Amino acid sequence: MQKRTQRVGWVSAALLLGAVGSAGAAPAITVTVNGTPVAFTGTPPTEIKGAVLVPLRGVFQALNATVNYNPVTKVINAQKGSASVVLPLGAQTATVNGRPEALSQPAQSIGGTTLVPLRFVAQALGAYVQWHAATSTVEIKTAEPHLATLPPPPGTGPVEGLVTGVYTDTVPQTLTVRVNGQNTSLTIATSTILLRSEIGQPAMEVPLGQIIPGDEVRVQRDTQGNVVSVTATFGEVAGTVKSIGRLPNGDPVITLNDGKTIELTPNAPVTSGGRRIALSDIMSNEKVVIRTNPSNSLGTGVALATGDNPNPTPPGNALPAANLNAPTVTSFTQDARRPLHAGDVLTATLTGTSGGQASFTIPGVVENVPMREGANGVYTGSFTVPRNVSVAGAAVLGEVVVNGVSSPLVQASGTVTVDSVPPKVTDFSPADGATVESDLPLVYATVSDAGGTGVDPNATRLAVDGADVTGQATVTPAFVSYKPAQPLPTGRHTARLTLADRAGNTATSEWAFTVSTSKIIQAFTGDAPSGNVTAGTTVHFTLTAQPGGEAAVSIGSLAKDVPLSETQSGVYTGAYTVQPGENARNAPVTATFVARDGTKVTSSLRTDLTVAGGAPAAPVITDPADGAQVGGDPLTVSGTAAPGATVRVKVDFSGKALGGLLPISGSVGGKDVTADRNGRWTAPDLPLRADTLFGGSSDTTFTVTATAVDSNGDESPAATVHVRRK
Repeated sequence: MQKRTQRVGWVSAALLLGAVGSAGAAPAITVTVNGTPVAFTGTPPTEIKGAVLVPLRGVFQALNATVNYNPVTKVINAQKGSASVVLPLGAQTATVNGRPEALSQPAQSIGGTTLVPLRFVAQALGAYVQWHAATSTVEIKTAEPHLATLPPPPGTGPVEGLVTGVYTDTVPQTLTVRVNGQNTSLTIATSTILLRSEIGQPAMEVPLGQIIPGDEVRVQRDTQGNVVSVTATFGEVAGTVKSIGRLPNGDPVITLNDGKTIELTPNAPVTSGGRRIALSDIMSNEKVVIRTNPSNSLGTGVALATGDNPNPTPPGNALPAANLNAPTVTSFTQDARRPLHAGDVLTATLTGTSGGQASFTIPGVVENVPMREGANGVYTGSFTVPRNVSVAGAAVLGEVVVNGVSSPLVQASGTVTVDSVPPKVTDFSPADGATVESDLPLVYATVSDAGGTGVDPNATRLAVDGADVTGQATVTPAFVSYKPAQPLPTGRHTARLTLADRAGNTATSEWAFTVSTSKIIQAFTGDAPSGNVTAGTTVHFTLTAQPGGEAAVSIGSLAKDVPLSETQSGVYTGAYTVQPGENARNAPVTATFVARDGTKVTSSLRTDLTVAGGAPAAPVITDPADGAQVGGDPLTVSGTAAPGATVRVKVDFSGKALGGLLPISGSVGGKDVTADRNGRWTAPDLPLRADTLFGGSSDTTFTVTATAVDSNGDESPAATVHVRRK
């Protein structure tokens, strides 16, 4: 236990005020409580080894705390509400709410005046302390400054949300809850019923202090909006520790002997006997009780079991120290209700501290879009989508800056899909300028909206010789196929295909072909079995035409220009073996023949070919490595796949706000690339800018996924790596 005792002492010392300047020439220290200077008699506030000590009476009377000093026992007792502090004069340990806490500087008598460590005692009594070095001023506030700016949840009915703060020393007591993405404040009256329950267990009445940040709560209100009851729900896992480690995203994780793994929020508190310890102080084979959030199963507090208390209550997940000068955001929304294309306008609205400069960012799309303040504290801004931008599931993040200080970053509910890249025709038949020796030619095109919202079949239009034949065609998100019901006359014909994706982007392709009755190709056959052609199946082709020419066969966009050899005069043969992962639906099989005089003609099999080679083989990401720290922006990702495979690469990010209680995540972009003939592929220029928006690089994990995409748009299992910025 010696290791744990030392750790507790270090944590408590960290609570004391940081260095405030050198002794001797340092200016006099001023103390204010809620903006009012405190007058001291006798020995003034004194800085000793980085801690400010103040006379016993003045500050604590200003804090409305009751302070008593027993000259016989030399013990100081301070009481405010339910909070109590016991400070023996000269001792290195204080007692806070019945629990021992170590001090770096004890209470002591100087010049006949009893001095106590200011920050430690003030914070123990529920106040907020900030040091201003420029003026040598200690600023104390007795209420969380942002509470007054937070609205109650809308309406008067029941609400559910995530507890972000518990304030037992305000009058009245207050609970802050994140409801539907908005920060809200609830006033707790003396008549409010407070209940707490573990999942699946009956609820028990508790004081407000036992409801902890990270709990899920259901709040019942009366018709006037007053809080009638609060029911907090949490999970709890108990077991014997097998190991403690970190996930690729850096978050701590505990593995128990029964195989359970519990990911912890980054600042989840850990206690032993009610005292704070480090997670690393817990050893294998020790027993723990872990408090978890019901909605995401993240551990929010860990208690080490002891002989005296084999079933301890885990502590709550404390919020990070508040920046008393930081502006606040109480609401942030965006109005995108469908995928956005070029020219669409997204409008964001932020409500928060007035008189600032607000902006919003869509990682991978746009940064720092300015917002204009209209009504008091209500900011709006708009962004017009440019061309050639595609990102799915992007977050919209907003903040307000007042006097150079930024609010916490807030993510609007819902994500945004931006697709301003039009779909395209990846292949078509007959080829442009080709001569077809059939008056019933198959007109076929494969289409793609790589990385976008997908081709919308209902918006696809095919015209042949100016006549709309869409109603007689087969139209899917991956291909369009049409065979005329009546013979086409000999001569030149045109095809025009108009596409639209689900975001509304459009594209048009046109090509021409000639119908001929010259019969340069006498016959073209294949031996494909009926139904789907599976991996490993070999299909043989035979073409009969003039001797001395060159022949090849294509299967939709799956296989292009597979050569046929002239095995006897005027007879050309060849074969194609379906590989695992190759897929094509209703692909036309087209032969191209070039005669000795240069005449080029095509012919198609009467029956399309459906290839079902199974899921495409997953690609491999070779760089960066999983868990790597990468430098610079943008990122380049490389790897291997089947030669010629289309590889879809996407980058997502995840970070955490409010000390890990609230996740912020989204996509920052992606692209499709093609593996070369050796199977190597590279995806350059992938953005990694989201980490600069919140928490810094150490708090942001980028997940890079790569999948192989077949001609039907079906994707392989994903290859995944997690990286961080240096």
